[in-house]
Amino acid sequence: MNSSGTTKGEKGDKGEQGEAGFIPVSFCKIGLTVDQSIPKGINTKIQFDNIIYDNNAEYDVINYLFKPKEAGYYHFTVHIAMYNGNIQGLSALAVICNGACINYESFIMYGYDEGTIHLSLDTYLQANDQVEIQITNLTNVSYYLYGSIEQTYLCIHRFA
Repeated sequence: MNSSGTTKGEKGDKGEQGEAGFIPVSFCKIGLTVDQSIPKGINTKIQFDNIIYDNNAEYDVINYLFKPKEAGYYHFTVHIAMYNGNIQGLSALAVICNGACINYESFIMYGYDEGTIHLSLDTYLQANDQVEIQITNLTNVSYYLYGSIEQTYLCIHRFA
């Protein structure tokens, strides 16, 4: 008898092995395949148009938006390469979530033909937040973003 006054039954057979646990993780990489013109004095979305991989189908290449399917912490890496002769002035690269800037990186260029900017960010997102990457050109000239997935890309990864 056990402590509750009842008799304990016999131990049963061991059950079958279950499936391994799986925590879904979101990851994607999107590149720019066509040079994108950024006129001076303009703030615009970067038109990442080529999905290299997107395991949860969360990036929209029509509207240039990332919409996470699950809430969690996400890591963003943005690398932009630009060119045009004699770029001088300030530009800014921003991560926009639901219309609000959640992080940005500004950079100043003086007399360069080309340049790069890199932004890295860890942030918490809710399911279905709308995230876009914008660039602001406050330089003296219009410039172009390189349409090359090796030089202009966005990577996103959700932490498990």
